[in-house]
Amino acid sequence: MLDEAISALLRAYFVNDAPIDHALLTKPGAPLSTFSARINTAKALGLLADELYRDLELIRKIRNLAAHFDHRGERPTDFAFTDPDVSDRCRALGCVPPEFHRAPPRVAFVMLVGLVASIFAEHAANASIARSHGGHELATTMLLRVSPAVPYKAYLSKFFESHMESDNGSG
Repeated sequence: MLDEAISALLRAYFVNDAPIDHALLTKPGAPLSTFSARINTAKALGLLADELYRDLELIRKIRNLAAHFDHRGERPTDFAFTDPDVSDRCRALGCVPPEFHRAPPRVAFVMLVGLVASIFAEHAANASIARSHGGHELATTMLLRVSPAVPYKAYLSKFFESHMESDNGSG
């Protein structure tokens, strides 16, 4: 979900050219076909603030642990958010407010991934609208102003507060 949202964000920033998008993002072996390359490109274009870039790298590492666990080796291992390596990475997510660190590590991971993916998808849709009405320059300017400035930690704090209130029966 997050990988596709970053791809949409990059597509929104690029010149509207489907064959080039395909050649860069989706064609087998394309230079930006990996999650890592997409994260680095979004950072290089100025679409990610430093803290979110670091968090996306942690998310990528957690995702890779989940995707590549060894279930056939001599010592089969399963992926678990309770594994110290995974839970430590979840607790190191800088865009996650301290309140979320009281919850299970999976909660912080899922909340941040969902929030970031939805914001990236919204930015990509808004850029597409801006491009159709004001051209490519307006769309890219908007993305550069808005994307790095999103207060992810504040959004998650508000969500956490409202979630805790509803769990306590007061919301």
